[in-house]
Amino acid sequence: MTTHMLVQMPLLAVIGIVACRMLPVRLQDSILVKVGGSVPCVMVALFASSYWMLPRALDAALNDPLAELAKFLSLPLLVGFPLVLAWRRLTLIGRGFVWTNFISMLAVLGWLY
Repeated sequence: MTTHMLVQMPLLAVIGIVACRMLPVRLQDSILVKVGGSVPCVMVALFASSYWMLPRALDAALNDPLAELAKFLSLPLLVGFPLVLAWRRLTLIGRGFVWTNFISMLAVLGWLY
């Protein structure tokens, strides 16, 4: 479980980040416009990452191959990729919101485990 939270899940999100950064900026901008802007991207990333921080979701990923596949697809595509798309367009307050939410979620997760 610790390896999942500290190694595997961050690396899966980093795969999405790297994949998005490999796309040309023009394509990133067109994808961002098609999905509705930076706010929906941040919301998707927050909800997807929140789901995978639930102990029940991680237990399911360890026991159910379908949940494991969902983890391997959702973390890069719904966390890393949308955050990179939205990051350049977010204001300082938006970036602060993302960082604050991330830190508070990690604190709650540490308490939960």
